[in-house]
Amino acid sequence: MKDVALRAGVSTATVSRVISGTAGVTEDVKQRVEAAIGATGYRPNRLARGLRRQSSMVWGLLISDIRNPFFTDTVRAVEDVAHAYGYSLVLCNSDEDLDKERHYIDVLTAERVAGLLLTPEHEDRTSVAAAVEAGVPVVAVDRRLRTSTVDTVLVDNQHGARQATRHLAEQGARRIAVLLGDERVTPHRERLKGYESALKSAGLPVDEELILRAGTHSAGAAESLRAAMLGTDPPDALFISNNQLTSRALPVLDGLGVRVPDDLLVACFDDLPLAPFVGGGLTVVEQPTYDLGRRAAELLIDQLEATAGIAREVLMAPQLIVRGSSRRARSARDRASGASPDRAAP
Repeated sequence: MKDVALRAGVSTATVSRVISGTAGVTEDVKQRVEAAIGATGYRPNRLARGLRRQSSMVWGLLISDIRNPFFTDTVRAVEDVAHAYGYSLVLCNSDEDLDKERHYIDVLTAERVAGLLLTPEHEDRTSVAAAVEAGVPVVAVDRRLRTSTVDTVLVDNQHGARQATRHLAEQGARRIAVLLGDERVTPHRERLKGYESALKSAGLPVDEELILRAGTHSAGAAESLRAAMLGTDPPDALFISNNQLTSRALPVLDGLGVRVPDDLLVACFDDLPLAPFVGGGLTVVEQPTYDLGRRAAELLIDQLEATAGIAREVLMAPQLIVRGSSRRARSARDRASGASPDRAAP
């Protein structure tokens, strides 16, 4: 690399940026470096690079549930950045199991991965101490980790839930229920806070009977929703706190003969591939899943390149997309016009 830098008249850092395909290099410099690489026959030695860092050229990505479509774009973004910098990616699935998560963290640390990205199973019980002590850079994705001070990338869950709940209230709903996932993890707990905040702002009471808790692994989602809808005073609107709960809730509503939006207004967190085609389309809070993964990977690169300082927390804004499931019945003229979904400001 030093020979290439000398021939091209640039620094070795610039050569590294050209090889990894990162930004900040002019076309003229890029051409000079590529010409020097061709003339010298230089090829990056990944093994030597890993030995210098006392690590492999592999990142570990440990996610909480590989079945969750939320992670599709996030994983893709991490892999895109890793590949651009010459790293490979190993994907692991904890399945929301603390023992399984601990096993993978130990294995990845023992294998000397260059970096670890993870969605912690539990804020207060997940531990990355072994990885940190071994010098492995760590980034928490989508959930906070309170047992170690590490870089963290989150979606602004409170803001997204507040937007969706406020929208339901603006449509005239007065008994707005929330179907909530496991409150031990950051997203569901913060979405509950956003829901409660929006109710208070709209002058509506926070009614414990309308907080439908699905529990761990969403096992109780169907039962909680069915009981609420068959009660003496059922909700007139429903905010669902993630895509997996939405997949469980819609068949329950259909089985009970509940018409959306005529009988019940519905909005949910997370967009779904079929959301625009369900009835009049599902109103959703769309998360920037690709950007979430990309930013997390960039924070890891900063640590690997020794440009990071104190641990950082990055908050990314979601966006409310309003479709038919949360709108009161439209007039014939509106239906004929084929109005497109509304995107609320982030």
